[in-house]
Amino acid sequence: MSVAELKEAAKGNAVAKPKTIGDLSKFLADRMGQIKSVVASNLTPEKMCRVALNELRNNEYLAKLAIQNPASFVNAIVQASHLGLEIGGVLGQAYLVPYKNEIKMIPGYRGLISMARRSGEISSINAEIVYENDEFDLELGIQTKVKHKPKLNGDRGKPMIAYMVAHFKSGGSHFEWMTIDEVMKIKNRSASVKSGRSSPWDTDESEMIKKTVIRRGWKYLPMSIEMQQAAIVDTAIEQDKNVVIDGESFVVDTGTGEILEPQAGGQQFNDDELREHASSAAGGVELENGVA
Repeated sequence: MSVAELKEAAKGNAVAKPKTIGDLSKFLADRMGQIKSVVASNLTPEKMCRVALNELRNNEYLAKLAIQNPASFVNAIVQASHLGLEIGGVLGQAYLVPYKNEIKMIPGYRGLISMARRSGEISSINAEIVYENDEFDLELGIQTKVKHKPKLNGDRGKPMIAYMVAHFKSGGSHFEWMTIDEVMKIKNRSASVKSGRSSPWDTDESEMIKKTVIRRGWKYLPMSIEMQQAAIVDTAIEQDKNVVIDGESFVVDTGTGEILEPQAGGQQFNDDELREHASSAAGGVELENGVA
């Protein structure tokens, strides 16, 4: 998507700064047509704006930030729309999180799953959490063997391990696993947790645990451009960096909601470098014989 298209998605005539959620609704309505030009085919701009506003109604602090910085709110909706991720709600494909004086969008576990399935290269992908009272056996080697029988009755105990399995349409699969201690170290480094405000780790910890192990295995999957961009955007937000993808960024003017030209100092990736940097963003320790 070009810078020009992204500019059209967020720009509009200068309006008075919103003072209420109702004002924000009008602020978004003025940009509805432009958001439509960048929204993925599986979503509508009306629904994206509606669910985003519902998130504000359920979170007083997010609403306060959106009113103070409406451009960051527009920016978050534009990013989620471009990646085809529904914000909040039952699907939980993306989250709005407070960071400093802005609202940021981060992909959720279900969002990563949805993007992987839409890539056309993956027949199935899922993640699970192993609890201390489950039966679990893992054997690494030339062929990885996994047996997981969840405890169906009674207390499953504390989470111990998270794993993901992806099967490719071309044949083969990938298995990835992490201990909960490894997951918690990543959690404690995340910007959303360090902000001291409510984050998805507070409201949807199980989903975030699953997301973390999927991100660990992300670089081994056949990725679409959107999957690569999601990995870069997610990492940039967590590390508080300005990332420019092939000369394009999602930086929005605080007064008008207009997307600006890429800022100097941002990391710039062309198409040839995108997969390499997406793999780096996925991070993690490579497992020997990690392919089932």
